Amino acid sequence: MIHHSQSIVCLTRFKILGVTGCQGRNNRGPVGVVVMVTSKQTELIPIPIPPFLLSRSAKFNHSPAFIYYVAALSVAGLYSLITTLVSFFALLKPNCYPKPVFVIFDVLFLGILASATGAAGAVAYIGLKGNSNVQWRKVCDIYDGFCKHIGSSVAVSLFGSIVLSLLIILSVRALAKRIPK
Repeated sequence: MIHHSQSIVCLTRFKILGVTGCQGRNNRGPVGVVVMVTSKQTELIPIPIPPFLLSRSAKFNHSPAFIYYVAALSVAGLYSLITTLVSFFALLKPNCYPKPVFVIFDVLFLGILASATGAAGAVAYIGLKGNSNVQWRKVCDIYDGFCKHIGSSVAVSLFGSIVLSLLIILSVRALAKRIPK
């Protein structure tokens, strides 16, 4: 017999897989990672000695925060794929589902996902607004396409963090119902 809460948990894990895990028929990889890794833009930047222009590229691997983001989302995507498959199998055999272990790892991966999203979001914000106190200039007015990719990737990851938070709440509630009173 399939429990209603297990079906919801399985469906939620599948949604997280769509955000941080494999997508599409080609299994091209995590959505946030694909958007981040494909963010590259080259522009001609005027240098102080006119009339010269210098070609400069903006890539995700120019920032350690973005590299950490890609690594963290890749690991979270692999975890999401594994737990989604286990959840589907658990629907067939409900008694063999190791829920307490998944809740612990879900919380761990929520921390990793949230920290990576925060790090990438902070660097993206500095690129958007700059920081006049330390003389860091805005770069998003020059590299607008790159910044749109970064912002989209961070937004997808933030959505994944929220869905994972909801999954943790659902899992804890399902575990609490199994505790005898």
